[in-house]
Amino acid sequence: MTLASGEFNYYVGYVPRISASAAMTAIYFILIVMHSVLGFMATDRFFPICFIVGCVLEFVGYIGRCLGYKDPTMLGYYIIQSLGITVAPIFFMAGLYNTFGESIPVFGSKYSVLRPGLYKKIFIISDATSFIVQCNGGGLAASEAAASNPSRAGDNIMVAALAFQVFSMSVYISLVVLFFTKVYKAKKLGTYDPLTGDYQTDLDHSKLRKSTYFKGYCLANFIGTVLIYIRCAYRVAEMSTGFSGPTSQNEVWFLVFDLVMVILAVALVTAFYPGLALGKGHLRKFILPPKEVPVVCEEPKEIIEEDTDKGAYEGTYEGTYEGTYEGTCEPNYDRTYEGNYDRTYQGHYER
Repeated sequence: MTLASGEFNYYVGYVPRISASAAMTAIYFILIVMHSVLGFMATDRFFPICFIVGCVLEFVGYIGRCLGYKDPTMLGYYIIQSLGITVAPIFFMAGLYNTFGESIPVFGSKYSVLRPGLYKKIFIISDATSFIVQCNGGGLAASEAAASNPSRAGDNIMVAALAFQVFSMSVYISLVVLFFTKVYKAKKLGTYDPLTGDYQTDLDHSKLRKSTYFKGYCLANFIGTVLIYIRCAYRVAEMSTGFSGPTSQNEVWFLVFDLVMVILAVALVTAFYPGLALGKGHLRKFILPPKEVPVVCEEPKEIIEEDTDKGAYEGTYEGTYEGTYEGTCEPNYDRTYEGNYDRTYQGHYER
């Protein structure tokens, strides 16, 4: 594309491909609808909101690239695509942090280094800090590029912020690997104990651990995290060479390490939707049996029986029984009970 004198191509070495940008715009629109419906059915809030916002940002970002194809010299179009595509993965990771925290109790909270709820808080704050710094650096870098300023202050700020984000994600991935390693070792040694003490919760968790879909969901979450991690590492490499570097001037790098990495991550997590895998809301019936109605045990009643041969006998009994019960009960569906109980019988009888 030939530029008029004084015009600046904000994509530096290329003009965005309209075919890839248009395709992504359509795909992310479909994903917005899917996550809206699935989130409503799961009666969930945090994860659906994170992924809907992330998909909306990607949608807007690729609209910006479509417009950039028509006029790559328009700063507004470049800012739209940069903000949308750069910020979206932060929301996707926020959703993944949350779902990992929700998955921990299924395997046993005692095997986690942090409390389940802390993963979301710690790493979202970390990513948000990185994002704020990236925005400041990105704005400065764009201004420098437009003014042909040789200073790389903006680029350096962005590189530092992205490097911090990659470091934060490295810590998170290490904690995830450590958690599943501890679970695996406990199973291998025969000391694995994921029970919480609540009958219904333990029954649900037992069913989930045996579910192929839940296992796929755990794997999809981890792979999705790694894919976004690769994308962030690519961004560090891109920014470290500046707008004049080879990764910035060749769109193929962007298509492979940003577009493909992110869409694969989002598609995987959507295919193994957390709300379905964890049996939330109206999606519960597709993976878990109905919740059981608690059985109410009545207090022992006095029993008086007339014994014509031996007269009347009065007495009391007390006793304690401790043990483990494991077995299968089959009313309308198969259920497996596992756990420990300690019961004390006390009562009074007469005959």
